[in-house]
Amino acid sequence: MKVFSKYFILWLTILLSNYDIRAQNAHEVDIQQISIRDTVLMNEISNMIREQEGANIEHVSESWFDEGLGYIKLTIDSYHKGDTILRYQIVPDQTPIEVTGSDPAFPIYYALNNARPILVYYSHSFMEALGIKFSHKSKVKFLKQLDKVLPTPEKEVGRNEKGEVVFRIDDFRPQHVTFGLNKTIYLLRDSSYVISKEREY
Repeated sequence: MKVFSKYFILWLTILLSNYDIRAQNAHEVDIQQISIRDTVLMNEISNMIREQEGANIEHVSESWFDEGLGYIKLTIDSYHKGDTILRYQIVPDQTPIEVTGSDPAFPIYYALNNARPILVYYSHSFMEALGIKFSHKSKVKFLKQLDKVLPTPEKEVGRNEKGEVVFRIDDFRPQHVTFGLNKTIYLLRDSSYVISKEREY
């Protein structure tokens, strides 16, 4: 437990600034916007955004990132192997989150990179174990920010071969799959970094 606490505090110190936990009660916290102080991490996120904006997604002529859609999902893991003390995984994404979704679907924090949201998750969340939940008000506020970079909902109707309606979705959002752009960043004990990019497909 001491090791976990040590690296969790280290993660907060090197990653975040301007943060605090605002609680409506002892078991409820807000999703907060923060600034990320780790310049290496932010540079790699900026590089990923530029790469994604120039990528050819599933042979679509114009990338959805280039259209202003999509966000970055950042997962922090207290990865203790050899000289590694932390592992960052950054992934381009555009998966919508519903206000009625479970708390693990929501980030602990979020940051912005030129209006592009960076959703911050911790791989071993302590919230459920402590009985802590995100406030509904902060979920709504966060989703208003996220909706700015998600496709506009569309009506989707599925029909069988007889033309009969078999399903109807009133708020369908088209999504694309990305390959070859995910990155893993390892922070070592000597404060150096090792950056690994997912192999190209």
